[in-house]
Amino acid sequence: MDGAVWVPTVESGVVKHTRLDGPIPPGGSAVVFVSAEDTGTPEQSIGCPTGVKPVFDKDHAVYGTGIGNASFVTADVPVSMYSMFPYGGAKGYYPSAMLLFPTTSFRKNYVLVSAWGGISDRFGRGLFPNSMPSMTQPGRPTIQIVAVEDDTSIDFLPKVDLIGGRDIAPAARNEVTNYKLQRGQVLQLTQDNELAGSVIDTTKPVGVFGGNSVMNVPSDVGFADIDNSQIPPVSAWGHEYAVLPAPNRSAVVSRGVEKERDPSVVRLVGAAGGTELVYEPAQPAGAPSTLDAGQLAAFFAERPFVVRSQDRDHPFYAAIVMTGAGASATGLGDPEVAMVVPTDQWLDTYGFFSDYSYPYSSVFVTRRKTGGTFRDVTLDCAGPLTGWTPITSDFEWTFVELTHAGDAQTYPAGTCTDGAHRMKSDGPFAMTVWGFGQAASYAYPGGAGLRPTSQVHVPVR
Repeated sequence: MDGAVWVPTVESGVVKHTRLDGPIPPGGSAVVFVSAEDTGTPEQSIGCPTGVKPVFDKDHAVYGTGIGNASFVTADVPVSMYSMFPYGGAKGYYPSAMLLFPTTSFRKNYVLVSAWGGISDRFGRGLFPNSMPSMTQPGRPTIQIVAVEDDTSIDFLPKVDLIGGRDIAPAARNEVTNYKLQRGQVLQLTQDNELAGSVIDTTKPVGVFGGNSVMNVPSDVGFADIDNSQIPPVSAWGHEYAVLPAPNRSAVVSRGVEKERDPSVVRLVGAAGGTELVYEPAQPAGAPSTLDAGQLAAFFAERPFVVRSQDRDHPFYAAIVMTGAGASATGLGDPEVAMVVPTDQWLDTYGFFSDYSYPYSSVFVTRRKTGGTFRDVTLDCAGPLTGWTPITSDFEWTFVELTHAGDAQTYPAGTCTDGAHRMKSDGPFAMTVWGFGQAASYAYPGGAGLRPTSQVHVPVR
């Protein structure tokens, strides 16, 4: 990776990249530039910083349905890793980011989830003032399955007809089909209709990603963005979530002076039949009271809430989705999915990185009582966080800005700006990084425990 690893810093508002030829310092961070291709059209692509030599100088992605190849990164000590596409990508208008899981957390049983629906998805159409009835979904939902061992056999039970592609046989809905992968191979499925709720059982551990090639949210609201997220195995799904909607863009920009209706989409997927859901402090309009195995439910939410099922034998998955820039009077942000981390997978310390190219960078934090009290959550550049708002008697939330309109933010303990940071507490908490600008946004959870918390196995046969 000679010339591909760099350390960014922000000095007097200017981003500087320094090449790193040795190990990452303890507590430090670095950016690994994986791939970039000079397309000759700079207005349509984001290039690497000057001097960077990416690992690959050509785009090695698979387009459509087919078999591709993954890249593996190995470290001699545990690290946190996130993917940003593209790095410094606010001006590219199609960015996204995701938390990457270590291969030690890969398992054999998954319920699949994409970022958003397919060409027939009509959720939320006609609800926003700037909706355009003639607009349709420009992209397609995707699933990627990555093998880490040779001779990995995948039994696949799709909920919709599966369209085949290069080296990929088609499959009928509700009929088990089988695919085989070798180490490092990626089975990529780009489909007209979402495969959410489909099930895979494998002979060896795999990683699963769900995304969309480019999506409007809803499909009649501009503008479009790509998305991809790594999906935990069923064993790491939770039965309780504290859900924070995506940032209210007017409230962030105006520092709370103005606050438009800016609802997020919440998507829940069940893993067990007869899942009964309870919400606090109130059930959002349209939210389901029950979930079946493989059922996808979507609804709008404007306020934080807690949702839980009856026990660990009824786990489910949760994600939030920011709507398109056309849904906000600010014209900021765009479709982006952020996985919600279940409360029993929260950590007490996180290392994270925010992209300097977005004028608004914030960290949204949720904490719960530990031993009957709320413990301080401390950000390295700001000190203990303040401004907590109750969700229930046991959960509360706040957010802290790293930059506002591109300006660094000053707090009693110091000054925050974009780049690498650490956040810690004496109790478990969850945090999500959000960055947004003109018709662009990215988000990712800062980490997750990924511990097996359920014995539920979803069969394919």
